[in-house]
Amino acid sequence: MKRSLAIIMIISLMMQMASLGVVFGDEDIKIEYDGNIYRGDTVINAVRANEDFTIYITVSGGDETQENLYLSFEDSYSFIRKYYDEGEERIISITKGSKEKKIDLFCLDTNDSELKLAVMDENNQVLTTKTIRIPVSDTSYTPPTSRNEPKIVVAGGAKMPVVNAGEEAKIYIPLENLSTAAAKNIQATLVFDSSDNPFEMEKLSVTYSIDRINGKDYENAVFNLKVLDSAVEKIYPVTLKYYYSSLSGTNYEGSDIINIKVTNSKKPPKVIVSAVSYGDTPLTAGEQRKVSIVLRNNGALDARDIKVTVEGLRTDGFTLYNSPDVKQVQDLPGNKVIQLDYVLIPALGMATGNYDLHFRVDYKDSRNTSYSEEFTFFFPVKGIDTTVSDIKIENIEAPDGDVSVEESFIIAFDVVNYSDIEADGVRVNLITDDHIICKSLNIQSLGKLAKDERKRVEFELYATSEAVTKNYPVQINVEF
Repeated sequence: MKRSLAIIMIISLMMQMASLGVVFGDEDIKIEYDGNIYRGDTVINAVRANEDFTIYITVSGGDETQENLYLSFEDSYSFIRKYYDEGEERIISITKGSKEKKIDLFCLDTNDSELKLAVMDENNQVLTTKTIRIPVSDTSYTPPTSRNEPKIVVAGGAKMPVVNAGEEAKIYIPLENLSTAAAKNIQATLVFDSSDNPFEMEKLSVTYSIDRINGKDYENAVFNLKVLDSAVEKIYPVTLKYYYSSLSGTNYEGSDIINIKVTNSKKPPKVIVSAVSYGDTPLTAGEQRKVSIVLRNNGALDARDIKVTVEGLRTDGFTLYNSPDVKQVQDLPGNKVIQLDYVLIPALGMATGNYDLHFRVDYKDSRNTSYSEEFTFFFPVKGIDTTVSDIKIENIEAPDGDVSVEESFIIAFDVVNYSDIEADGVRVNLITDDHIICKSLNIQSLGKLAKDERKRVEFELYATSEAVTKNYPVQINVEF
C-alpha cells in the first residue's frame, strides 16, 4: 500500500545560555581583588621592606542605605598607608559600587605577607572580611660581620612575567646581590605546586646557573616554560629557590615567591552532535536502517576519552542491530568532526509518527576535567498497516452451455473493494488447463480500488483442438 508521506525535518537548535550575574540590593557586601600589585602602572612580582606599592580594591553589594563605610587592615602590622592623616594609618573611607578604589601602601617589613581587610560601618561593626597575600621579598637579614658575605634576593620592582597558554616562553627573574661581597656558583630553581601547575613538565627548564654576581649588582635567571593549552587564566605563585657561595666558599640559600600570570584565549573543548542522517525517507517499522551522527568539537582544545551513549532504546521502540549502545573515540581535535554509524531498527508495532532518541556525550580535556552533553533528535517512522482489504469477486459471466474445440469464449466479472481502506496494486490473473488458453493478457492490473469501488474485468479464452469433452476449471486470482 502506497501512501503520501510528509517527511518532517527536525532541526535541533542548540543555544548556549550565558549566565548573567545580577547584584541585588540585599546581597552581602563583597571585597574583590584582582591579585596584582603595582608600582606606578607596572605590575610587579613582590615588594621588599621599606618599599611602596599600589593595589586596587572593589567593594560591592550590601544595603543601599549603608553609607560611610571604611576599609580597615588594623591587624596587618607589616603594612600601612603610604599617605595618611594621624590615626588613620590603616583605615580608609570607601564608597560601594563597581568603581575600583586605588590604595597606596607602604611595606614596613616582611614578617607577615597577609593583608587582612575588613569593611566596617560608622559604628565600627564589621560587615565582611577578606585576607589577601602580598608577595614579599625577604631582605631582612643580620648585617654581615664580614664583607665576604653576599646576599642574593629577587630584585624588588621586577615586572610580573606574562605567558600565553599553549606557547613556549622565556621568563627573566632578576637576582640582586644586596651585599658588597660577590657571590659565585648561583643556582636558581623553580618549584611548582603539583596540584595547580599550568606548565608542561617535560618541556620545563627549571634550573638556571649564574657564575657570579658582583656586590650591588644583579643578573637575570632565565627559564624556558611551555604552558598547557588548557591552563586556567590566572596568576600562579611559584617558589624560586636559590643557592650560592661566597668567594671564600661558604654556602648560602634563600627563596622567594614570584607570580607568573597565564593568559588563555583558547576555547575549552565543546563536543556536540551537530548532525544526524538517516536517508531521504522515513524509517520503516521492523526494517534495518543505517543512521549516522556527526560529532563536532566547537572548542579550540582537544577533547579526549570521548564516550557516546545512545539512550532511550527499548524493545517496543528503537533497538540497535550489531551496534553497541556505547561508542568510544580516543580524541577529537579542536574544530574537527568525526562520524559514527549505527544500524537502527524501529519495532514492528511502531505506528507512523516521530520518535525521539537521546545521545549523551562524555569527554575530558587535557587536564582530565570532565564534561557531559546531552542531545535529543526525532526520527520519522513509517508504520506497517496490518488491516486487510476486503476484496470480493462478483457478477461472474461465463458460457452457459458447452464450448466447442477451436472456439473462443468470454469470462467476465467485477472486482469490488468492500473494506474501509483503499487497496493498492490490485492485479487479476487466470490459471487454466493447458487445453484452455487465454487469448487476451493473462494478467490485468487494476491499480487502486477505493472503498466500495468496483471494476469490471474481462478475459477472452480459447479451447484448443486437443481439448476433450469434460469440465475444465478456471481459477481467478486477485492480488493486492
